[in-house]
Amino acid sequence: EILYNFTGIYCNQNITSRGILDSDIADLEISILKKIFKQIPHTVLFKTYPNYWNYPGIDPIIETAKKIKNIEIFNKDIDSRYIIHEFKIIITSRFTSTLGWSIMSGKPVVFLNSDLKYFCRKEVYELLKKSIIVFDKRDKNFIYKTKSFLKKSVEEIEEIYTKKSKSREEFIKKYISSHKRNAGKKISEILINT
Repeated sequence: EILYNFTGIYCNQNITSRGILDSDIADLEISILKKIFKQIPHTVLFKTYPNYWNYPGIDPIIETAKKIKNIEIFNKDIDSRYIIHEFKIIITSRFTSTLGWSIMSGKPVVFLNSDLKYFCRKEVYELLKKSIIVFDKRDKNFIYKTKSFLKKSVEEIEEIYTKKSKSREEFIKKYISSHKRNAGKKISEILINT
């Protein structure tokens, strides 16, 4: 039912990459698994990021996910855009291209902003909040609000998401793509004619 597009990529303790240590990434993701996903009535496919594990031993995030009954792990080196169509709801976190792919799928997107600071302009983030479902880790009720929302039925979530369609169209046009169809054809025409 739900695809969790995991983007908590470890950076070998290079804090400059996202402003967070690898141990903090693991702690946050384990908290999301245990305190949110474990508590909801839906099945969650935990889609790992291709080739992201940089340490010897077993990833504590994966080990935690294995112990939660309603979570299935998809640990194959396949980009999520090739499986996204199989799910009703997509959850992702962090400002990466995965967020763009998720929005463009046409499926309801729940975004867990887990960055300590914004990695996008304020006006982009404000429109994003009007366009998709957003929960911010900096909110002191982040866990409670996210879990409560995800306990809703798929139909309720779809209905809430549909109400944001006008803002989402604006967001897509402004920040992702103004071309909804034939992107490849349009790009090739631009390349050929320049």
